[in-house]
Amino acid sequence: MPAENQFKFGITCEFKPLWDEFESLAPGSKKSKMMRFLIYNFLYKKGIRTNNTFENATSNDWEYVEGALKVHNKFIKEKIKLRDEYKINNRIFWVEEYDYKIKDNIKTKEEIENLKKNGYNELKRIHNPNTNPSNWTEPIDQDLDKIILNRMFTTRELEGLAKVSSPKESDLYYERINKVKPSWIAVYLSQPNKYYVKCKVKNQSFDYYEKTYKDFHKDIRKYRATKDASYRPSIEDLVNLNDKLRSELIQNNLIDFEVAKKFSKLIQNNLINFDLTKKLNKRDRDFVRKEGRKMNWRDIPKEIDDCLILNSFYLKNKKNLNKIKRDAARIFKHYTILEFKENKSPKIIGPRDFTIQNADYEKASEIYED
Repeated sequence: MPAENQFKFGITCEFKPLWDEFESLAPGSKKSKMMRFLIYNFLYKKGIRTNNTFENATSNDWEYVEGALKVHNKFIKEKIKLRDEYKINNRIFWVEEYDYKIKDNIKTKEEIENLKKNGYNELKRIHNPNTNPSNWTEPIDQDLDKIILNRMFTTRELEGLAKVSSPKESDLYYERINKVKPSWIAVYLSQPNKYYVKCKVKNQSFDYYEKTYKDFHKDIRKYRATKDASYRPSIEDLVNLNDKLRSELIQNNLIDFEVAKKFSKLIQNNLINFDLTKKLNKRDRDFVRKEGRKMNWRDIPKEIDDCLILNSFYLKNKKNLNKIKRDAARIFKHYTILEFKENKSPKIIGPRDFTIQNADYEKASEIYED
């Protein structure tokens, strides 16, 4: 890289905002002491040599931040424009202006004052630390700047409300008066010199199905050379494999909850649920409890197989597995990584919270082999 694009220790130009922040914490000679401490912590932990190598000098969070810093640097050098997508590995980054997502709710200070003169009061907002930060649709980045205006009832409206005699009439009354003037309004003040660097990553359930398929067939090959080859993988192995798959799909917001609910009936302390086994064709509960774990997965009863997320049909071969792909869930996880103002260093604010965009629209353009 050319000398003008580098800083001390070969740090690239996009890293300069973090370097400036680091320098502010460690002025003068203290900077070199802090760097020696960081190097020591990478190589040793409590005096014992770690196994860290170059490959360990990264993390999932850092890859997001590193990519966002690169995109920020390209934006300020006018190499990319607002909302231009820039792909780094499997992550898609872009710069978005503060006003973009809230443009329909932006008001000037004068407009807000006029609303207050016409019966609206500004509500004091109390931050709730217990709010789930991973809610799928909230909070938006501008949420803390939201101004909530609550409409006060007029004397005439209060008189009309006093005549309401039932919950149904009350609902109709509120619906009627709110059509004229909403009961509350959420507005924002414009901040035209403020921006975010955002990122989205596609996640699809089929990747997890495929990984589970490979793990299962790896187990089949492993058991072929053992004395347990006649019944391993067993029905219990197959159920436990699906339980692990279900947990991964739930963790990544890719599960069909009806499927998960159906499958959960099979699981009780990692064993087949005894109430369900009563329904099995000519197999009583005791037999399944004692012998089921020694039954080969190919002999799985239909009542159990139909409840599995990845059942024996899909595990039979890759062609069958690919039939899932058409209807497999797909999402984009959206993250906000940096916040910055014009001519100011960016502030790292993520990746922490995320919102989710359904990506199923892609299926329409794909071709599948039956």
